[in-house]
Amino acid sequence: MKGLLIKDFKLLLLQKMFLVITGGVMLVLFFNNGGEQIGFVIAYATVMAAILTISSLAYDEMDNNMMFLLTLPTGRSTYVREKYVFGLLLMLGTCGGGLALGSAIQRFWWGGDLSEVLVTALVTLVLGALIIAVMIPVSLIFGTARCRVVIVAGVIVFYGILYLGKQILASLHVNTAGLRAAVNAFFAQSMGMLLVEALLAAAVLVGISYAVTAAYIKRKQF
Repeated sequence: MKGLLIKDFKLLLLQKMFLVITGGVMLVLFFNNGGEQIGFVIAYATVMAAILTISSLAYDEMDNNMMFLLTLPTGRSTYVREKYVFGLLLMLGTCGGGLALGSAIQRFWWGGDLSEVLVTALVTLVLGALIIAVMIPVSLIFGTARCRVVIVAGVIVFYGILYLGKQILASLHVNTAGLRAAVNAFFAQSMGMLLVEALLAAAVLVGISYAVTAAYIKRKQF
């Protein structure tokens, strides 16, 4: 897996101009508006790092490279595992670096409270993990070219099901007071507990996503 990781990080360097420009803009934003944009910059950088994982899949699909990579002695499961590890390392490294720099600037330049920056970073890690858990299997199953279309269609279907479910419950005069009370009680927990539960849920989702993707790749025929 080490060789595959080296390959993906070297491919990432092909976008070095984009990375340098983006990093420069974010660094400038750290010193603007009294540090109010530090949380946003960390969130944006972390989400972008998670999305950049898909660019490595796009490179792998070029010129039928996927057929070659999946025949390497490392095995198909290792290839899938490497994509998740690469995405998580990229996301955690970006979030950790941005958090360290942003916290230092917030603390010593602006003299503000770091709690909001920390909460934003943790929430963004959950969001980044969800992006990786969804986009990697969708990209490998449907192809990176159709990935965005499939995700948009999935979101539309999801909200459609929620809307229809709400209408059906209303037409059947089902009492949803208990459900609303349970939802309100869940969100009434402390912020720390909610973040821990969200991180655990994201970890479970990533594990399920990996298992599904690995099982698919093992059966995939070229």
